[in-house]
Parts: sequence; C-alpha cells; structure tokens
Amino acid sequence: MLDDKDSKVRLASVIALGKIGNEKVISPLSKALKDKDSNVKNQAVDELAKIGSPSIIQLLKTVLSESDKKLRVKAIGIIGNINHPDALVALAEAAKDKDLSIKLSVIDKMAVIGNETVVGVLSEALKDFNPVVRFSVISALGSIGGADAIEKISEMLDSSDPKTRSLCVGILKSLKAKASVSYLCERLKEENKPEIQFAIVEALGVIGDRAAIGTLSVCLKDADEKLQPEIVKAIGAIVATVPAKK
Repeated sequence: MLDDKDSKVRLASVIALGKIGNEKVISPLSKALKDKDSNVKNQAVDELAKIGSPSIIQLLKTVLSESDKKLRVKAIGIIGNINHPDALVALAEAAKDKDLSIKLSVIDKMAVIGNETVVGVLSEALKDFNPVVRFSVISALGSIGGADAIEKISEMLDSSDPKTRSLCVGILKSLKAKASVSYLCERLKEENKPEIQFAIVEALGVIGDRAAIGTLSVCLKDADEKLQPEIVKAIGAIVATVPAKK
C-alpha cells in the first residue's frame, strides 16, 4: 500500500503501521520517509517517534538533510528525546547545519536534555561565527550548570566581544559559581568596560568566595570613585557570608 499512486492511501498505510507500534514497522516506515508527498513523510516521522528506540536514530538522521526545515526541526526534537550516545552524535552533526534556526533548535534541545553529556557538543558550537549561536550556547551551558559547563562559560570571559563577556558574568553570578572566581578576578584586572567591571564586582560579591578579596582589594586602589563603593560592598558581602578560616 505504500506504493499506491494515491497519496491518501499511502498516508493511511503509514498511520496503520504506526498503530502496530514496534520495531517491525521501522523498515516500511523508512520507505515512507522517501515519499514525494510531504504529508506522508511527516506522518512517517511521527510514527517513528512513537517507537522512540535508538534503532530509529539512523533513519531520522536522513531526515536532517531534507529541504523541509520544519521536518528537520521535528527530527531534531525526536532524536533529542532518545537517551543514547548515537543521539548525541546525530545532534552534533545537526549543530553544523548552515541554517540558523536548525542550529538554535539543536542548542535548545541540548539545554532541555540538561546534563553534562552535551557540554562537549555545545563547546564546539561556541566557535560559530554567528553571535546569536554563541549566546544561545552560553545560555544553554548556564541552564545545564555543572563543572564542565561552568569552565566553558568562564573561558569565554576572554572573548573580544563585550556582550559575550557580559552574558558570561551574569550567568556565573546566577550560578554562584565558585569555580569561576579565579577567571572573574583575572577578567576584572583586564576589563576596560565600566559596566562589565561593575558586573564582575557584583558577581564576586554574590558568589562570596574569600579567594576574591585579594584581587578586589588591589583593584580598589586604582578604581574610580564610582566603582570603589561597589568593591567595598562586594568585599563586605564576602566577609559577611564566609567566616575566615581559623
């Protein structure tokens, strides 16, 4: 029935195969993925999603090369729901797509996956020429958290783009990432944007690690009259929240 000239018949056949709901229908559904009718293709993808096993990943990877952007995004979503190493490999390949919306879909899906297994793939996307992609990756890493993600965000504090540096500081502050304190202190020494200086000082105060006091004290001597009160405030916050070691 998948060879019928009538697309409605082929569509009905795909739906019927989906109702079987096991891996035996993967092979015939793979044929439907090559159908000339977009409705049949879309339905085949939907039926494969119901199976949801790692065995559909390779099939869905073929969909990632389709010209239909919506179909590619759908495939990305399904692949991302499968907890298997092959799914991450497929997402990594999809992240290299030339289309911005596809890249962002992959990044969003990785943020939803939300564990450190995706950090490596996201780190590669930090090299993308498009700042929108880089910002999305940094935000995704922030939502994932964890040591590896924090390290990658911290490394981006050296970016030549002020917006990137500002975003990283804000995320590290929200995470109260003590592992980032040394990076933030080094950035504070080099930073020439007043608004980012203020953000770093505030972040160090919120994080509350005594390791920052030395750098803050040194910077206090050279800071302008607007920044000095903020540095004093940050040092006070650190001292108040973290008792000195005896």
